[in-house]
Amino acid sequence: MPHSATLSSGIRCPLVMTLKEALTKALTKALKEVSKVMKKVKDIRNEILKKALTEALKKLTKTPVS
Repeated sequence: MPHSATLSSGIRCPLVMTLKEALTKALTKALKEVSKVMKKVKDIRNEILKKALTEALKKLTKTPVS
């Protein structure tokens, strides 16, 4: 009889692991993945904002003041 199993999320765990332990482990892994994605989204959003502000500044400095 095997002593461990692989969950559908790819996490190996002992067969005697409780449901609470298995859920905690799976949710912790999912939270780490979500955190990585959120950081990437934040970086992309900041890059877009930086480009937009740079373009706006270029347009303002090209406009003659009357």
